[in-house]
Amino acid sequence: MVEHDDGAPPPDILVTAVVVNWNTRELLRQCIDSLQAAATSVKMQIVVVDNDSSDGSADMVAAEFPRVDLVRNPQNVGFGRGCNRGFEVARGRYLLLLNPDARLDQPHTLTRWVSVMEQDARIAASGAYVVDGDGRHRLGDAGFRPTLRSMLGLYWFLARFSAERFPPYFLHARDGASVDVDWVSGAGMLVRRSCVEEAGGFDERVFLYGEDVEFCCRMRDHGYRIVHLPDIRVTHIEGSSTRQRRNTGFSILWFRQLRALYFHYQPRQPTWIFDVVLLTGLGLRVAGYSLMSVLRGSHFARERIAQHLACMGWLYSQFGRRGQPWSAQVGDDPV
Repeated sequence: MVEHDDGAPPPDILVTAVVVNWNTRELLRQCIDSLQAAATSVKMQIVVVDNDSSDGSADMVAAEFPRVDLVRNPQNVGFGRGCNRGFEVARGRYLLLLNPDARLDQPHTLTRWVSVMEQDARIAASGAYVVDGDGRHRLGDAGFRPTLRSMLGLYWFLARFSAERFPPYFLHARDGASVDVDWVSGAGMLVRRSCVEEAGGFDERVFLYGEDVEFCCRMRDHGYRIVHLPDIRVTHIEGSSTRQRRNTGFSILWFRQLRALYFHYQPRQPTWIFDVVLLTGLGLRVAGYSLMSVLRGSHFARERIAQHLACMGWLYSQFGRRGQPWSAQVGDDPV
C-alpha cells in the first residue's frame, strides 16, 4: 500500500526520486530535505520504500513528510526489489535513485543533471560523482563490467598505466568531461524511465551488491549509453545500512557477488584465472597495508589487512570451483 497525501501528484512530473530505506531514520530525514530543496526547481515526486525498518523510519516519513509517497514493505526485500516497488508507483519521466544516507549537494544539482539527460536520448542512465562526508571521492560510483581486463585493471593496478586497455571495474576519481562507462552506482543514479520499461528493472533474485552493475550493463546491452558525470556531486555517508549487520568488512558477500557476476558475463572462462587475479591483487594490498601499519601504526591499515585476509581465505576456499551462478543468488542475506 502506498501512503501519501490526498492530493495526487501533478501529471507533468519530471523526476521521481526513489529512496529505499532500512533503519537510517536520521540520515533519511536529511536525504528527503535535500530532495525537497531540489523540488523547488524541478517538478518531483518523492517515493520512500521502507524495508521493514525497526527504528521508526516509516513513521517519521509519514508524520514529517506527508507529501512523500511511502511504501511500507512487510520485510526487508533488499535494494533491487525495493527499487522496483518504487518504480511501480513512479510518475516521473526520469527516476532518481538515491541512497537514504546520501544527499544532493546543492538544490540546483538536479536541474543540471536532468539537462544532461535531455540533451541525448541515447543516455539510459547517468551517475553522480560520489563523495563522503569530508568531500573525498568514494571509489565505486562508476566503472566497467567485470571482465578479465577490468579485474586486471583494478586489482593489478594496470589501469593506472593503460586505462584504455585495462578499463577498471571501479573508475578512479577524475575531473572534467563526462565519460561513458558500463555502470554507475545506485547510490546516486538518474535513469530514463522509458529505458527501464524496455530493458526491465532490477534483478529481484539478488538481495544486495552488484545489482546496479547488472542493471546498467543490461541497458548498455540494449544499445544505450551509461554516463558518469564528474560535475554532478552527491554526498554519501556510505554503509549506514550494511554496518548494522554482522558484516566482515567490505565484504566476503561482496566478493561472492562479484565472482558470480564475473562468470555471468564470462561463462566459459576457467575459474582459476579469476581466482588467481583476485588473490594476487588482494595479496598486493595486504603487503601495502602491512607497510603502512609498520611505518605509521595505522589502525585503518590493520583493519584493512584483516578484511583482505578474510576475503583471501574465502577465495582460496573456493579456488577453481564455479560456485553459484548469478541467477541463483536468490534471497541471500548480506552477512
